[in-house]
Amino acid sequence: MVGGVRRCGLGLAMAVALLLAALVVVASGGAETRQKLPAGSGNDDDHAAVLSRLSNVIDPPGSWPPRADAVVAKRCRGVAAPPPCYTSIQAAVDHAPAPQEAEEVEDKYVVHVLAGVYDETVNITRRNVMLIGDGVGATVITGNKSNATGVHMDMTATVNALGHGFIAQNLTIRNTAGPEGRQAVALRSNSNKSVVYWCSIEGHEDTLYVENGIQFYLQTSIWGTVDFVFGNAQAMFQSCALLVRRPPKGKHNVLTAQGCNNASRESGFSFHMCTVEAAPGVDLDGVETYLGRPYRNFSHVAFIKSYLSRVVSPNGWVAWNKNKVVEDTTRTILYLEYGNDGAGADTAGRVKWPGFRVLNTDDEAIAYTADTFINASKWVPEPIQYVHTLGTAPPPRA
Repeated sequence: MVGGVRRCGLGLAMAVALLLAALVVVASGGAETRQKLPAGSGNDDDHAAVLSRLSNVIDPPGSWPPRADAVVAKRCRGVAAPPPCYTSIQAAVDHAPAPQEAEEVEDKYVVHVLAGVYDETVNITRRNVMLIGDGVGATVITGNKSNATGVHMDMTATVNALGHGFIAQNLTIRNTAGPEGRQAVALRSNSNKSVVYWCSIEGHEDTLYVENGIQFYLQTSIWGTVDFVFGNAQAMFQSCALLVRRPPKGKHNVLTAQGCNNASRESGFSFHMCTVEAAPGVDLDGVETYLGRPYRNFSHVAFIKSYLSRVVSPNGWVAWNKNKVVEDTTRTILYLEYGNDGAGADTAGRVKWPGFRVLNTDDEAIAYTADTFINASKWVPEPIQYVHTLGTAPPPRA
């Protein structure tokens, strides 16, 4: 416990970083000397403060994360070897040994990214790569590619996780293109059976591209404006914070744009025990914010036992084109809510679409918990602890 808030798997490096930060504050007479971030930018204190209110935040055992195979540092001089040290994340990833041919063999390649800001594009194609940082806001991977500069959306990502079994923990992934950058992805994940754990993913429009596969986001904050969680994955979000920023003038915010395009419902998003709030320091008065809109005709999203603050518009959900509701799509989508709390959780004013439902029983809602929705107990590494039951909605902010 640090300052009354649980830190998940920080390890010795993070403990040292926290101690050094405390010494700096003492040496400066109590004044905070760390770099001032713009409103709505994440650091470890913001992240911890947000997640401290979430239900059932669980620490992993001391044996997690595994020992590093490579270290990344801003300067490798003075960094003890082994393991080998690199000055860029991509260089460390590129030097990974080839995975074994049998996919069921555990062949994780663990990269410990020391505290620092790494301005680079990271492409991960090898399976079972783990990026472990020294804390949210301490280890930051950043970029600023955007559609506004002529880059195709799926090429704007700061981190591209394409190899299966990807894990990220204790770090920030950021796209700083800003609200005028239009589509600007921070993390693009096409990684099946991937876990993003105790991280911060920051952008504006199209922040997190959960492209395909089974994915688990745990105790992670996601920052954005328009469609900031989107894609065709079967993605579980447990004890996550969706932090809403102010969009460009005249636009409304949409949290999700889920892309299921067939009646079998083979993909969807479940937000379980999450929070939806304005990002720290952001005023959303006069801005409409919706839980989702249909990226494809069978769009599939559930909010279960979550805290929905007053930023959520009474209608809850919105058409792809706000001024043109496609009646066929309102019948084929599946948007669900159950057991949510907060000023934005009242379903009385929700859209009257045939595809929107308020679930009635725990038995129905259990289908949207981790072990059922993504079969998490069958593949998530055992040291990564999560909630197996329905749990309870987080309390309101004090």
